[in-house]
Amino acid sequence: YFDKRDNSIYISTRNLSRITKIQYPSGDIIWNMGRESTSGEVQFGHDLDFSYQHSISLTDEDNILIFDNGVYAPEYWGAGGQTSRALAIEVVGSDGNYSANLAFEYILPEHLFGLTAGNAQQLENGNYLITTMGDNSGGNSLEVTSSGDLVWDANYATTLLWRASRI
Repeated sequence: YFDKRDNSIYISTRNLSRITKIQYPSGDIIWNMGRESTSGEVQFGHDLDFSYQHSISLTDEDNILIFDNGVYAPEYWGAGGQTSRALAIEVVGSDGNYSANLAFEYILPEHLFGLTAGNAQQLENGNYLITTMGDNSGGNSLEVTSSGDLVWDANYATTLLWRASRI
């Protein structure tokens, strides 16, 4: 995701459960957020517990929005099974002193766990559109409010999707 306001690129490295912010065009790494690693390269966000995340963008509030596939949800945050969720993450701080807080979290029911696909996006009305390929339920899109109330849920009866857009 390219943020033209400060010429930075956000990269979601799903297999490392890490998000990196890079200055463009220099390529300098501003920060790494996610699971603590033995390399010591991840500075903050160790307790956010996302895993195999992707679909990165920024919200109207400048929070980082991701679809957390949740492959390691049971061991990272104690979920009863592999559980996907949509997360908006607020990053605060500067000059190498950063921290992160969850600004929004919507945990999908376990039957909507999406191993490899899914998407989260903020809509013009401030709500969130979350799309996933559940194991046995086919594809689903849900619109939820910023307070986590379900507005609607659609089942597509196919798993041949990874993203949807509200028109």
